[in-house]
Amino acid sequence: MTRINKASLDYYHLKKLPHIVDDPHTVSKEAWLRGSISHARLPVIWNTDVEVVCVRRAACVAGDGIGRFGGRDQRLVAELVTTVPIQE
Repeated sequence: MTRINKASLDYYHLKKLPHIVDDPHTVSKEAWLRGSISHARLPVIWNTDVEVVCVRRAACVAGDGIGRFGGRDQRLVAELVTTVPIQE
């Protein structure tokens, strides 16, 4: 079997995300996004009012550690945290 390495956002244009996020919100549910989300796309994603973004690949160093994503890197995780908007 051939693995196709595509991320969620390869299937959905960033301009469509607000509409995708609105669907669960209309029934009082949270919107979670996952699927090889990159650090560079996080600011745009947070602007869609999504509640949770899963960023395992963005928090890991490829080839370092066990598993296909590699080991978590504390410096990368700290950088990812800085993208989370502060709610007032």
